[in-house]
Amino acid sequence: MAAEAIIALARESGVYVHESPELVTLLMKVDLDHFIPPELYVAVAEILAWLYWLEHGKPDEPHAPS
Repeated sequence: MAAEAIIALARESGVYVHESPELVTLLMKVDLDHFIPPELYVAVAEILAWLYWLEHGKPDEPHAPS
């Protein structure tokens, strides 16, 4: 399966792969090119904040984590 190959390559390359079957199930119900439903705002905001932290670090840290 292509998705499994992508995940394996990401892990081999040191890319963190977050696994959340519950979130995947919820996001699969959202049609592409449509708004995120309000009940998913918090989950999506937490993921975006976490990604920002991975790339830029916390506001009081000088660099992103390695």
